Amino acid sequence: MKKDIYRNIEELLAEESGDSYDDIIGLSHHQSATRKPMSIHDRAAQFAPFAALTGYEDAINEEGRITAEKEEVTPEEQANIDKSLYELMELTENYNFEKRKMKGEPVDSRRPVAEVKYFVDDRRKAGGRYVEKSFEVKRVDPVNRVVETTENLKIRFEDLAWIKILG
Repeated sequence: MKKDIYRNIEELLAEESGDSYDDIIGLSHHQSATRKPMSIHDRAAQFAPFAALTGYEDAINEEGRITAEKEEVTPEEQANIDKSLYELMELTENYNFEKRKMKGEPVDSRRPVAEVKYFVDDRRKAGGRYVEKSFEVKRVDPVNRVVETTENLKIRFEDLAWIKILG
């Protein structure tokens, strides 16, 4: 009895589905006379993924970013840094352009070059990273406790891990 009912329903559905679209299958696609057709790019954009939580992926990436802790400098390393800073201060005084020009001495365009490893604080989370870089030293400022480079970079004395004078 149930089989007959299901068979009858299936037959009715099959009859309806076959006949229902025959009248429109052969028709041409409608195109508006007043509007320009949508480009394939714009049509595809309708189905682009939607980000309900704006900035969520950036927050996850930021949280996963690894930072380093600032290492303590040993007294021996600090003595070497202090010695190098003093030498750099002497060299930058010798190469001080303004003073030499005022005295009428010849001006040499060379500045002392140093290779430095220093700590850069991370602005977004605790910790930071160490940077190793070579550059020309513009000035060593013992009052403000910074090393100024020709690239307008100022490195604090307490952020120095080591410093080596190259020339």
